[in-house]
Amino acid sequence: MFLSHSDAVAAFPGGVGTQDELFEVLTLIQTGKANIVPVVLIEGDGGTYWKAWNDYIHHNLLANGWISLEDLHLFYIAPSIASASEHIQQFYKRYHSSRYVKDLLVIRLNKELNKDQMKELNQEFGSLVQSGEIYETEALLPDETDHLDLSRIAFEHNRKHFGILRTLIDRLNSFD
Repeated sequence: MFLSHSDAVAAFPGGVGTQDELFEVLTLIQTGKANIVPVVLIEGDGGTYWKAWNDYIHHNLLANGWISLEDLHLFYIAPSIASASEHIQQFYKRYHSSRYVKDLLVIRLNKELNKDQMKELNQEFGSLVQSGEIYETEALLPDETDHLDLSRIAFEHNRKHFGILRTLIDRLNSFD
C-alpha cells in the first residue's frame, strides 16, 4: 500500500525486513503491479552493503536467468544522499506520471516532445508496443481526469519488459 502513495523509494542498509520490503517493491514494479518510481539504494561513506547486494543480484539472480538484464534498471545505487536526490529529481525532469487507460499506457509529461524525439522513442522502444506506435495524445476523457494540463504520449503496451519501460522514462528525461 505504501508504494501506491510513493513518488520514490529510498532503502538504506538493513536486515531481513529491509530486504523483504526492497524485493517486494522491485517485484511489484518488475511485474507491472505498481507504478514505476525511482528506487534508490543509499550507501554511507565507505560502505559496501549495496555493492555486496548488487554482486549477489548479478552472480545469482541474473547469472541463473531468474531476472533479466533489463531488471537492473529498476534500481539505482547512490553513493551519497546528494546523488540519490539528483537521481530522483532527474526521474521527474520531463516524466510526470503514467497510468493505464484500457489497453493504452498513457505517460504524462511536464514538457511535450518534438517530432524528432517521438521518432527516436519509436525507434528505440518499439519492443514495448503491442501494436501501432508511440504517439502524442490529449487527455483520454472521460477516463482521465487528473493533470489535464499536461502533455501526453500513449501506446498499446505489451505489459512486459518493465525494466525497458524504466529505460524509456530515463530516455524521456534525457531530452533537452
